[in-house]
Amino acid sequence: MTGDATRTDLAVVGSGSAAFAAAIAASSRGLDVVMVERGTVGGTCVNTGCIPSKALLAAATARHGALAGGFPGVTTTAARPDWPALAGGTFDLVDEMRSAKYTDLATAYGWRLVAGTASFTGDAAAPALHIDLAAGGTLRVEAAHYLHRARPRGARGSIAAVRRRLTGTSP
Repeated sequence: MTGDATRTDLAVVGSGSAAFAAAIAASSRGLDVVMVERGTVGGTCVNTGCIPSKALLAAATARHGALAGGFPGVTTTAARPDWPALAGGTFDLVDEMRSAKYTDLATAYGWRLVAGTASFTGDAAAPALHIDLAAGGTLRVEAAHYLHRARPRGARGSIAAVRRRLTGTSP
């Protein structure tokens, strides 16, 4: 796919929740959308923020409830957490949510999701995206409008790095 070019109404760089909201709004209005992601689709919330954090908090709440007991005549126990199993279940949930809430939506709304690294090229009068495709080759995207991803301050690390920190292993 080296040297291919495409024109679109909206080119979105990044694939977090704000990027998806913009792409859904644009495609719902009949606009053609191309979204480019260099890493894992879904952004901070689904991959390393909200979803995994809430899953781990729910597990901690369940363990706390088991330790606290609280009902006469009901004996509860709680073993030490099995961190690799807990992390594995959390990553399974993240994978499921990423598919259901992100990649499947791109298909449902009909926009193109491109795996690659985008950089701006051209000039102010005729900007474009140069995309080094993850599968090899390049793509040029010329759009009427561009939306560049926004990363929350302090957001660092890849999914693989988070997985290593939680499990002590690599994927």
